[in-house]
This record gives sequence, structure tokens and C-alpha cells, in this order.
Amino acid sequence: MKKELLLRIIAAVTDAGYIICAIVSDLGGENRGLWKEFEITTENHTILNPVIQTQKIYLFADIPHQMKNIRSHLIDDGVILKNGTLICRNILEHMISKNGNELKLCSKLTNRLLDIRGAERMRVALAVQLLSHHRSVLAMKLYPEKPEISEFFKIFNNGFDTFNSRKKVDQKNCLLSGYGIHISEQHISCQSEESCRKPQISHQNT
Repeated sequence: MKKELLLRIIAAVTDAGYIICAIVSDLGGENRGLWKEFEITTENHTILNPVIQTQKIYLFADIPHQMKNIRSHLIDDGVILKNGTLICRNILEHMISKNGNELKLCSKLTNRLLDIRGAERMRVALAVQLLSHHRSVLAMKLYPEKPEISEFFKIFNNGFDTFNSRKKVDQKNCLLSGYGIHISEQHISCQSEESCRKPQISHQNT
């Protein structure tokens, strides 16, 4: 989509009486080009409504798309955290091997989550299962001397919950409530997600 077309759509929707708060897109090549046209960065993530110049519109990357991307980097290349810790396929395979009868913390953690091919890579559920709270708990048990590995899984699990809420109030998980209902917890989750926004890709999955 071109910048001019998006601005015309925003104007038409605004003229119809709707309030536009945010726009969500994946980060395919065309959308990255659009963000560049609007000068969207990690520091600047809003544009102005062309009809109401005082109204900001927030641009968000599609969180399911992000989850699939980071999952693919983990199993294909490995990810290097800020402190130099490498999380890669070998780490994930070790977690699977130790997740046996004695330490069965993750019933859904199997080699199937690593050996995905073709269309299966498009399934968000498989990426979410790999980057889950249970993976964070297991990592803490297996690597107590490297809490950053557990924190990595926790960040993406909580970030997904916050950005993927589907109802105003969730009684079981405050992060799944609409953003702002539990603003303190949700804001912490967003800040944590931001701390992982630029992991290095290893390209040496060993």
C-alpha cells in the first residue's frame, strides 16, 4: 500500500464518523516501505490524521507475525541476547530431551515444534507454543545460572498476551484484558518486549 492511498482511506473513514486509534500491519517488504515513508521508527510510531491534525494514529507491527519470525530465527539461526547468551536449536533440543518423565513441565514441547516445514511455518499457534510461559518455567529449572533464557521466553509470552487481547476484561489473566484495564502490568509487559526488540541473529545455529 502506498502512503497516499492509506491517507485517503484514513480520511474517508474519519469523514464517515469513525475514530481511528491505530493501524496494524505485518512487516512484509511493502509495509516496511510504507513505514519508511512515514518515518516510523522505534522512537517515532505515530502519524497524524490528515483530517484532524491534532489526532495521532499509532502504527503497530502484527504481533503474530513477530512471533513467527522470532520462532523461525530461533530454530534456523539462533538469537544472541544483549549479554551474549545464544539461544538456538541446540538449547531447544536440550530442553525437549530434559522435559521427560521426571521434569514434565511442558506437555506440548516436542520436536514437532522444531521440525516445521512449508505451510506449518505460517501457523501462529505453533510459534506461540514454543515461546510460552511453560518454556520460561522449564528454562529456569534447567538453566538457573542463566535467568536471561527464561526471561526471553517470558517476554515474548507476556508481550503476545498483551498485544493479542480479544476482550475488555479477562478474569484469569490481566494481560489478556483490553489495553489500559490493567495498565501497570500491561505497560511493564510492553517495556519488556521493547528490551528484546533488537536481538542479534546468530546465523550459526550450533
